[in-house]
Amino acid sequence: MRPLIIGDLCANVVHAFESQWDAFALCDKLSLHHNEDVALIITRGAANGALVRDMIPSNATVYVWPQNDPLRNGKRAGDEWLKAVCESLCKTVKCVTTPAPFKDLNEWTQRGAATYDQFQCAIEKAQPVSRYEAQARSVGTSLSSLNSPVFSCGPLEDYPDQLAPAAFYGLPGEIVRRIEPHTEADPAALLFQLLVAFGNIIGHDIYIIADGAQHHLNMYGVLVGQSSKSRKGTSWNHVANLLERVAPDWKKDCVTSGLSSGEGLIWEVRDPIEETKPRKREKGEALEYETVIVNQGEADKRAFVIEAEFASVLKVMRREGNTLSPVIRAAWDSGELKTMVKLCPAKATGAHISIMGHITREELRRLMTETESANGFANRFCWLAVRRSKFLPEGGAIQTVVFDDVVTKLKQAIDFAEDFVEVRRDGAARELWRAAYPALSEATPGMAGAVTSRGEAQVMRLSAIYALLDSSCVIRPEHHEAAMALWDYCQHSAKWIFGTTTGDRNADKILRALRHAPNGLTKTEISANVFNRHASSAEIDEALRLLHGLKMANNTIESSDGPPVQRWFFVCEGAN
Repeated sequence: MRPLIIGDLCANVVHAFESQWDAFALCDKLSLHHNEDVALIITRGAANGALVRDMIPSNATVYVWPQNDPLRNGKRAGDEWLKAVCESLCKTVKCVTTPAPFKDLNEWTQRGAATYDQFQCAIEKAQPVSRYEAQARSVGTSLSSLNSPVFSCGPLEDYPDQLAPAAFYGLPGEIVRRIEPHTEADPAALLFQLLVAFGNIIGHDIYIIADGAQHHLNMYGVLVGQSSKSRKGTSWNHVANLLERVAPDWKKDCVTSGLSSGEGLIWEVRDPIEETKPRKREKGEALEYETVIVNQGEADKRAFVIEAEFASVLKVMRREGNTLSPVIRAAWDSGELKTMVKLCPAKATGAHISIMGHITREELRRLMTETESANGFANRFCWLAVRRSKFLPEGGAIQTVVFDDVVTKLKQAIDFAEDFVEVRRDGAARELWRAAYPALSEATPGMAGAVTSRGEAQVMRLSAIYALLDSSCVIRPEHHEAAMALWDYCQHSAKWIFGTTTGDRNADKILRALRHAPNGLTKTEISANVFNRHASSAEIDEALRLLHGLKMANNTIESSDGPPVQRWFFVCEGAN
């Protein structure tokens, strides 16, 4: 038996049902019949949840609609179906609850009780359910009812492996180990935000040189969770509270939020603004001009931008004429900022801007486009998968932890950094760097590869931050290995976040078709079979160029009675 499919499963949103009658009810109520962004898959029976395997792309947001079945032998058929769907997809889904006493959507609709707004509300309130949670639900166990008051979530197959111990080297590792027992936040989130914040505190004067260019130690990162319960904000609060004891002026004056435009970001770290105005003169005197300062600017060029709703940043960047993306890129590269907007005279030199964002995986997949991954915006960020590390029903006891010694060491590291401008590697670290460089420089297919294509620069900056936290102006092997461990986690996180998608709708459709075409497809076949001849030749060519550039598809030339024919093939990951 094969599942019944309505729409194109390459859509951004896929709804999964046990029964076709439930799917028809949703279709009719929300008028989804011609919505290309939404698809429906129906397993035609509670015992067939596993049929969704390999049917739904990893980047889609999946809503599941289990039925309210009665208990039989201690189990519900709907819960078993939900468990099978989660196991087959190996991902967290959004579970939509049909209100009692209705057995399913069809009954809810047939009784005349369901309105358009109620359907929308049910979807908005859908709860994320992981494979682990679905298993617990199928045996009548909830996570909140587990016996231990402190329950570790353990490794979920949907997430990348936990951050390697090497990343928790030195002072930052010691700080995380003290905070970790008293928070539900992910240790990776605590560690990375601490490193980025320290890199901002020490300012713009310190750098490491690569290929003649100075790389300053301002970094960008985004914490990506399955849901709002990933404790992303909690992780920053713990770091911020500690750093307030270390650098109170920085915490008060340099930590900000509200990215909305390039001009606004420049204004945060602007230089003094001068204007030329006519000088006051007596009658009969010649007209003269003078330069006056109309705005004193900002003496402190550091800005640590924390965006708890990074989705809003991606949204404003889509607006025509918005300059945020190029200014963010320039801030990462050099700190020399200006725009060509006539009404914005502000510019900034020596700006030291660091950015931390928080977002759910579903929002990021929906809002991140191929443009951001191609123009270099995305690869200036480190992307980290984070999740709730444990359950603390009574909360932690962070107030009992003594931080006096680590506060002293952090202050010493900041003072130490004031005496140096260039960070270098020692001989042993240089050998490790040479060995790691080819892999860091190698292109990886797909959007995950595009967003991690600055691995060399990211590892350099991280290793220099680890060194300075160790009160060392020389990068030693342990600093390099810590940076490599953290970057390895970022790479695995990118694969978990973006999967094998390209970010381009047409390219993703073609890629999915090529995966199931061992003999390849010609352009004519792609046009007919994939797009029903609704895509232009130029659109198909552009999508194929993208796939070829990302090393996800290649082609051969076949002779024919007419002009030569290109046949396109899917390229497996790791293929030469």
